[in-house]
Amino acid sequence: HFGAQILNAIEYLGTKGLIHCDLNPSNVMLTNEGRVKIIDFGMTIFIGRSHSIAKDANLGVVAPEVHDGPLKTRADIWSWGFLMFLMVSGGEQPCKPEDKHCNNIMWPLIKHRPEFVNMIRMALTRPVAKRTTAALLKHLRLFRGIIDWNTIASQSIPLHGESPDVAARIQIHLNAPLTLLGKDRIEAFEARA
Repeated sequence: HFGAQILNAIEYLGTKGLIHCDLNPSNVMLTNEGRVKIIDFGMTIFIGRSHSIAKDANLGVVAPEVHDGPLKTRADIWSWGFLMFLMVSGGEQPCKPEDKHCNNIMWPLIKHRPEFVNMIRMALTRPVAKRTTAALLKHLRLFRGIIDWNTIASQSIPLHGESPDVAARIQIHLNAPLTLLGKDRIEAFEARA
C-alpha cells in the first residue's frame, strides 16, 4: 500500500509538470494515520529540463538519465522501482555500493517475491523510453482489487493501536529512518511548502 501511495504522488507531480528528482527512503515519511508524505522538494524540476545533480548523488536511487539531459517523469519511476526493491527485499540495495548508477541489478535478492519482480523490472528499465509509466503500473494485476486509485490519497492505514514495533518494521522495509509525524507537524510542513 505504501508503494501505491508513492506511485500516486509521482503521478500527481507529473500532472503538475514536475519531477521530484530525489525520491529516496529519507524523503518518504509516514503520518500517524499511515499516509505517505513525500518531502524535500529542493531538487524538483519541471519536466523537460536538465538537472545539475552531483554525479554520485544517492547511489543508484536517482535515475541514470538525471546526469544526461532533459528529464521526464520516468526519472521518478526509476526511483520508485528502487524504493520498491528496498521494500520487497527487506532493505537490501538492488546494486552494490560501487555500482553508483545501478548498472547491475541483483535480481536474485527479490526472487522470493515473484509477483513484484516484473513490476520492479518495468520501473528499473533502461533506456528511459522503454521504462514504464505510473499509469501503466497502476493497471498491473498486483494492484487490482487491492488499491482504489480514486481514493488512495485519502486512505489511511491505521498505525495507532498496533504493536510498538510497527515503525521499526516499516523502517526495515525502506532501509531508512521514517518519522511518524503528528498532524500539527505535517500541517506546519505543508504551510512552509
